[in-house]
This record gives sequence, C-alpha cells and structure tokens, in this order.
Amino acid sequence: MLDDGLRAAMAVKSLPGTVCACLGDVRFEFLGARREVLAVVVFHRGGALAWHGWGGHAILVDEEALLRWLDRKDDLPSCPEWVAAVPPALTWTTRRMLRPVRRTADSSLIAHAHKLLDSADPVTKVLQLLVWRGSGRGEHLHEEIPGLLLRGVPISKIGAALKDSRAAEPHYAGAVRHVLGGDGRERQRLDVARLPRSVRIRLGDAARQAGTEVPQWAIPLLNA
Repeated sequence: MLDDGLRAAMAVKSLPGTVCACLGDVRFEFLGARREVLAVVVFHRGGALAWHGWGGHAILVDEEALLRWLDRKDDLPSCPEWVAAVPPALTWTTRRMLRPVRRTADSSLIAHAHKLLDSADPVTKVLQLLVWRGSGRGEHLHEEIPGLLLRGVPISKIGAALKDSRAAEPHYAGAVRHVLGGDGRERQRLDVARLPRSVRIRLGDAARQAGTEVPQWAIPLLNA
C-alpha cells in the first residue's frame, strides 16, 4: 500500500513533455502483494518525476515535500569521523550535506556554508576546514564539501593558518589531501611554492607519516 505521505509528496501539477538527460537522483520501486515490481518512478532534482507511462517527465507540485519525505525515510551514510569534524557553524546543516539527493557539490550549498563560516576568524575557519578535509575516507560524495570550501580560500591564508600555534597533525593531514591531492587547487605547484618554508617541510613530513604518495613535482618544494 502506498504511503499517504509519499502519495501527497508525489503530487503532479503538469506533464510538459520535457525529458531530463540525466539518470535521476532517487529510484522508487513500487511492489505488488507478491513483491513483484509494478512501477518504477525516478525522481530528478529540479522537481521532476520520470515514469515510462508518461510522454515526458512530470513536474511536482512541491519538490520540497518529496525532499522532506526522503529526509525522514532515507538511511544516511555512517561517517562518524567526518560528522564529528564538521565545523560548529555548519552542524545544523549536517543532515542536508549527507543527503546525496541534495547534490552536495551544489554551488548554493557551498556559498551558504561560506557565509556561515565567516562568523569565525579567518585562521580558525581554515583550521576547522583542514581538520574536516582530513577526516573523510574518500567513500562518499559529501566528503568533497570541505575541499570545495577550501578552494575558495587564498593559499596565503592557508599558510598563515598552518603557521598558527594551534596547527597540529590533523590540520596537516587535511592540508596534505587538499594541497597535494589529485583534487587539489588550481595552480598547485605555484601554491605549494608560496607556502612558508617551515610549513612546506612540515607538510612533507605529514605526507610521509601518512604514507601518502607525494607528486614528483612537489618533492623538491617540500624538501627546500
């Protein structure tokens, strides 16, 4: 029997005949009494539903209603280290960030997070982001968020934060992933060269301790 809340959340207001080229975000399978598949409906972010019986995608009456239903029903990934490292200013958005249907790389989410983080002083903000960046295991989409936030931070501010007396092993572990990793900043070589010498040396030590493979171009800079 169809959940009444889901029935209401899937209310359709129009069938314009348009079709989204992507595969969609969430797949719903509706089963019969014998567990046979009666229908498959795919939710596309942007407020559309796809079903083979329609000539195109249907437009929802209220996309947020379906997102709220998913927030109540969906199992979220278990990432205790990553969740524990979320900066205090962003803790109330944690559930939203864990939800894959929310498109964690959405520019609106990143812009909103930057505004929330601006309540902290610049050094504290960077240190929090570096710890967060180093806490993920590379298994989930949401783990890209701290890296995306750090890309908006000038390398001079990252260097200043890493020279701060509060900077410790977790901060350097995050810096290794961000500055030396394959998903790091544009113009990586120039950025690393602009870091203070003491920070570069400590960064190299952190990479070796973590067993991280250092790019060949970075080795002379980290040892200089």
